[in-house]
Amino acid sequence: NQAVGLTRGSNDRALFARGRLHLDRKDWEAAIQDFNAVLQLKPDHIDSLNQRGWAFFCKGDLVRALADVDRVLALEPRHASVLVVKGRLLFRNKDWMGAVEVFSQALQLEPENFQARLLRGAACYNKGCLKEAVEDLDACLEARPDHHGARYFRGVARRAAGDVKGAQEDLREALRNAPSDWPEAFSVEQILKKLEEPP
Repeated sequence: NQAVGLTRGSNDRALFARGRLHLDRKDWEAAIQDFNAVLQLKPDHIDSLNQRGWAFFCKGDLVRALADVDRVLALEPRHASVLVVKGRLLFRNKDWMGAVEVFSQALQLEPENFQARLLRGAACYNKGCLKEAVEDLDACLEARPDHHGARYFRGVARRAAGDVKGAQEDLREALRNAPSDWPEAFSVEQILKKLEEPP
């Protein structure tokens, strides 16, 4: 076992650094092994728990990811970036209410946290709270006017609220600013076609 071999001859910092390197290379399994080795040496090593939770998240193991994130928050409850990760896990599980609550906690600690505000807006939209969704997404677009994700979510929230013109404007901007491989592009084009049809 590569991680165990390194444990014998070096310290937790070297293991942690190698785990981060594996994360950068998207080798989730190797990263998890290195963070496991650190946690054998230091069971409450917050950064290793946090990074292992992220590796589990990227690997699609949401149960283990959430367990690591909750353990970090038990050790350090005011960790805004970990709250954002927990919110993303809840969002992925379509727990809109839980996601809104956790993103709100993150924003109390870091009011300028763009990711927390964007995803809280998206969760509010999915929850059916359109006014709150648009307010959050307005704030995101004030900070980053070209952000295609914020444009997309505000566009679909405006569409759901009956603001056809605003929805068209946002969705066109989302397409204009999105990367060429954006997975939502096709569905946005379909929404725009429907919005352009006569009532």
